[in-house]
Amino acid sequence: MLRGVISGLSQARPIIFIVIGGTLFNIAGNYVLGFGKFGFSRMELAGLALASTLSW
Repeated sequence: MLRGVISGLSQARPIIFIVIGGTLFNIAGNYVLGFGKFGFSRMELAGLALASTLSW
């Protein structure tokens, strides 16, 4: 929602930061949940889907 509001205000810089932050969160979530790092259980494809959904 925040991305849509900022887009409506024609301000590109906050959109870039939001997209980059979401992408970095998705990468970290995929690594942790997909491969079972940092004490999380290995969820494989379900973990990748969960991380992608949370970053959305």
